[in-house]
Amino acid sequence: MYEQSSFTAWEIRPGKEENADAGGAKTPGTASSEGAGEPVAEEWRAIEGFDGRYEVSSHGRVRSISWRDGRGHWRLGKMLSCVQMKIGYRKVSPRKDGKTIQSYVHILVARAFIPNPLNKPEVNHKRGTKAGDGVDNLEWATPGENIQHAYDTGLNPNSGERHTGAKLTHEAAAQIKALYRPYKVTLQSLADRFGVKIGTVRNVLEGRTWKTS
Repeated sequence: MYEQSSFTAWEIRPGKEENADAGGAKTPGTASSEGAGEPVAEEWRAIEGFDGRYEVSSHGRVRSISWRDGRGHWRLGKMLSCVQMKIGYRKVSPRKDGKTIQSYVHILVARAFIPNPLNKPEVNHKRGTKAGDGVDNLEWATPGENIQHAYDTGLNPNSGERHTGAKLTHEAAAQIKALYRPYKVTLQSLADRFGVKIGTVRNVLEGRTWKTS
């Protein structure tokens, strides 16, 4: 168990957020909300499932919160480094119960800030910029809406989700990998959620199709 600090946000240890190039190499950078007009104030909210130890911002940044470990030592919070995957999505690696949980930044932002009353399974980047994880660039979507958006914006013109036989989008494949938990989130539940066969889900998880990293 741990005890969360009462430190303010300004007392969190400063750290460089790192973006990455298409090859996954980290490079210094600062995440911010995209779009024209006046800058929008950055808001922070707790990430579900991590007992208040991590927060995500409306600009697409992720940080840990200062906390006291089991030995009574304070562990100062910091900005988490981001790695940009070859397909463009950014991910972070928060820890829980001694394990690293690979998490896509755009999904964390959407879950924290964007209502989803229709329970749509995917998060779409409205401007087509997958590295832009500010809340103003995201929306919940169905697989069909995501594929239509790819057509409308000219994304992936010759392959992937534009292929006539494609049953999933890059977004859906990435989310399947993020959601799957052995003995907790089953292949069947994922197949039902995304409207595909179990074999399609298994192929994604085993890297036979839709390589997402």
